[in-house]
Amino acid sequence: MLRVAPIETNECVIVVGITIAEYFRDMGYNVSMMADSTSRWAEALREISDVRCGVEEHLKTFRLIILFVHIYRIVRFFFFLWLLNNRIGGFVNT
Repeated sequence: MLRVAPIETNECVIVVGITIAEYFRDMGYNVSMMADSTSRWAEALREISDVRCGVEEHLKTFRLIILFVHIYRIVRFFFFLWLLNNRIGGFVNT
């Protein structure tokens, strides 16, 4: 099968799309998010799961993806606190 994009890109694209949709939803907009090719995403997840089984060539990239996922969760948490602070008016003391 001819690859158009690296495995990690196929997996990250859906996460980026969801992140952008959540951002606009949190801003008060109505959001609809569609994924046109979930089979490519599922294939990427299967191939990344092979990395967990010990394929060393993609291990650094997999760890980088995990790092960015954790960073995303931390940033999202602090953004949520910022929203609470601004919308409620001083609920969170910083």
